[in-house]
Amino acid sequence: MPPNPNILRLSALIGEPFADTFARVREYNRANPTETFDQTARRLVSYAERVVRNAD
Repeated sequence: MPPNPNILRLSALIGEPFADTFARVREYNRANPTETFDQTARRLVSYAERVVRNAD
């Protein structure tokens, strides 16, 4: 199975290895059981993109 594209995007945005980013998203997802793993990943990507945009 190919890597989750949201995790790849988040990994690139925050400059962290894929495995570490995957573990981070899994941790956040476990803390918020009302979201699916993909929803958590998309939410974190959206947040990271806003941070990057606002940093410019």
